[in-house]
Amino acid sequence: MRGYVGKIEKGDELDATQYFDGPWKSFRRIELAPDQHERFTADTVEHSVFVMSGHGKYLFGGQDHPLTPGHAVTVGYGSEILVTASTTEPLELFVTALSVDLN
Repeated sequence: MRGYVGKIEKGDELDATQYFDGPWKSFRRIELAPDQHERFTADTVEHSVFVMSGHGKYLFGGQDHPLTPGHAVTVGYGSEILVTASTTEPLELFVTALSVDLN
């Protein structure tokens, strides 16, 4: 049985294909500085974005939605979100990318 037990530090990315046979491609832990943003586009993979700490918002369908610790957002194939940290504190995220099999 393959698997992974370890720690993913801020700024690290783990290639999940080395450990899992399923659809997971990668795991990342990122920190957005105040007012910094990151776009998640599900054109070749789908994303799950988990808020570890901080506050911010994500833009989807022309509307802003709040992000606080414990929130999770999934970005299904063909979708896109723009995540922005608040203007006063960093936003720490844990992000997974999953393969999309369209066959």
